[in-house]
Formats: sequence, C-alpha cells, structure tokens
Amino acid sequence: MINKIFYKIGNVIIRIYLLIYLRLRYKFKAKIPKGPKIYAVNHPTEYDAFPVIILAPDYVHTMINEEVWSLPIPKILFTLTGQIKIIRGKDSNNTIMRCFEILDRSEALLIAPEGEKIAKQGEVRAKKGVIRIALEKEVPIIPVAVWLDEKDIVIKKIFYKKLNKFGYLHSPKFRANYGCVVGEPIYLKEYCGKDLSLDDFQSLADQIMEEIYLLSKEARDLFR
Repeated sequence: MINKIFYKIGNVIIRIYLLIYLRLRYKFKAKIPKGPKIYAVNHPTEYDAFPVIILAPDYVHTMINEEVWSLPIPKILFTLTGQIKIIRGKDSNNTIMRCFEILDRSEALLIAPEGEKIAKQGEVRAKKGVIRIALEKEVPIIPVAVWLDEKDIVIKKIFYKKLNKFGYLHSPKFRANYGCVVGEPIYLKEYCGKDLSLDDFQSLADQIMEEIYLLSKEARDLFR
C-alpha cells in the first residue's frame, strides 16, 4: 500500500518534470486492456520508462539494471515505489519470480527487450525474458516505442562506486523532441502451454522487437 502512495506521488512529479524538460508528444494506437500486462519499450536513454509511467493507467513496475539501482538517490526512489532490480548471475531467477508475483497481483511490468541502452539508431537482437514471462503468466505484451534524435542524447561517464566499475548514463538534452507511441496489445495465447525451443522464444522476442522498431518510426513522425 505504501509503495502505491509513493508511486502516485512520483507519477505526478514525473509528469510535471517531463512536460517542462522535454517536448513530449505521444499517440495511442489502441485502448490499453485492463489487468496484468507487460509494456515492452526500446531503450535509447534512462528516461524511457517515464512516458509509460505517466501514460499507462496501471501501477507499473520497471525492471532496472543494477548499475542505476546502485546510485544512492535512485535506489531510495526505486525502493519506495516498488520497482524491480535486475539481478544477474546465479540469483537471476529471483528477478523472474518477482515479476511473476507482480503479474499475479494484476499489476504491470515494464521491460526493455533490448537489454541495454541503444543510443545509436539501429536494431539489436531481443532478449528472450519478455516472452518467457508473458507465456508463463499468459498476459499480453504492449509494445511501446520512444524516439529522440541521436544528437539530442547526452552521454555521461559515471563511476558506480558500489559496483566498483565505470558506466555511461544517456539522457535527453533539455527541450529535446521526444516521441512515444503505444502500440496494439500482442497476445501469445496460441503459444501458451506449448513446448517451445530456445529458437522459438528468440523468434517471438524478435517479432516483438521488430514491432517496437516500426512504432519508433511513427514516434519520430510525430515531429514531422
């Protein structure tokens, strides 16, 4: 309950911040269904969860890399609002189980199938986790595309003290054009309960990613 209160407060703050900081335009291609679901978004900057959070009618739990989670202030905010830390290695299954619990509560997940920030325009092979989770819980995937011009992305090198390593933060410039298109729900019911191979999982994940990339062109066209 306390997480939802902080989430609603944070939602209002993010909404105001985005409207001031960015030239945000968005479009819905279909009505978002009620119930548990997965929002799948491309990932050029650290801001890409924000449009989904303010536009979605759900309580959205974003999967966040441990690098960003390790930063002191973001860690506090993520914890208060019930976000999900992506745990790698032998404990990675704990992350998946947390996702299952959230969907069982009829709440929503936000996943970046690219698995990392892709600042330069281009297509990458999707991660299979989004398909595994969607099929296990028989929930729809909502493809979401965000777009901003590469020249409007600021890349900053940062040292993650707790992890003892360097990384990069990708942020939009102030008042950058930032488009967002929410696509039609994708249902995978025909694949639920079937014995799929790893190649089958990869093929489905790539189809989701392809749809997101197509939507990103529509997000770009919002400024033409």
